[in-house]
Amino acid sequence: MDDLDAALTRLSDAQQATQDARQTLHAIIRQMIAHGPRGTQAEIAKRTGYTRERIRQIVRDSAPVPENPAKQTPEPLPHSQSEDIQTDTGDLPPPPMATP
Repeated sequence: MDDLDAALTRLSDAQQATQDARQTLHAIIRQMIAHGPRGTQAEIAKRTGYTRERIRQIVRDSAPVPENPAKQTPEPLPHSQSEDIQTDTGDLPPPPMATP
């Protein structure tokens, strides 16, 4: 292994350590917000340098994402007697076309 490979390995390890530390920090922030007293968000912002909006994003991004209702199969409507009634239009002509 040459110097370049060693440096790239160290960089990759450092990036992974940074990501792990960030995930741990965010987990602690979420826990503090969920169970802390009033003013916790301001204390976290002061100690971490994060904005209050960034703290809200961290908490929001950890929330479970609800399933998209558009992707769900709709339940069939209950059968009603009105569906059995058919109207007989007979031999009526089509309605007249609108003229401009």
